[in-house]
Amino acid sequence: MYPGPQTAPYKPPSTVLDQGVYGIEVTALTVKDSILHFNVASAGASYEGKFSAVHASIEGDWIQGSASLPLVFHRQAAGAGAKKPSDAIAGGEGVWQGALEGNGMRLRLQLHVSHDDQKKLVAALDSPDQGVSGLPAINVSQKDAAFHFEIPVVSGIYDGTLNAAKTVISGSWTQNGTEQKLDFKRSDQLLDLIRPQKPHKAVSV
Repeated sequence: MYPGPQTAPYKPPSTVLDQGVYGIEVTALTVKDSILHFNVASAGASYEGKFSAVHASIEGDWIQGSASLPLVFHRQAAGAGAKKPSDAIAGGEGVWQGALEGNGMRLRLQLHVSHDDQKKLVAALDSPDQGVSGLPAINVSQKDAAFHFEIPVVSGIYDGTLNAAKTVISGSWTQNGTEQKLDFKRSDQLLDLIRPQKPHKAVSV
């Protein structure tokens, strides 16, 4: 799916929903005596906060350049990311899991969909098995049940249909003239990593 194999290890990402940014790599993460510290090298930023007594939240400060802003993280219940956000403007918003299969391999994908402050849909795609996260999508749209997005960095286009329950998007991924079936299920848990027994058409990587 992506140009060239990715060998860098997958690292826990940070997320900026209102800007349509996902999968920002966190570096130098440490926890000592209830104090969490991490850096975001790509943004020239760092964060330091303290866990609450019951570890339900982390309260601290985000430091970027000369600015320091208070930032509180709240723990979500397991599976919370699989639900459509309460402020969603479209049924396709949320976290989705899918996989491309080919050449005896299964390439898992994680899709994040939300909206910006202009009420426009934004999205980004992760490929954990390749150590790739936060590929930005453009032309993200949902009209009735029809869902569409494009990933220009890999010349990929996705067209799908959201089911009535808003739990599955059934569709196809087109890249370099090749079309493959790709369905997404609403979930914040990655699909199992399995190797199909029967070889399929090769996945472009």
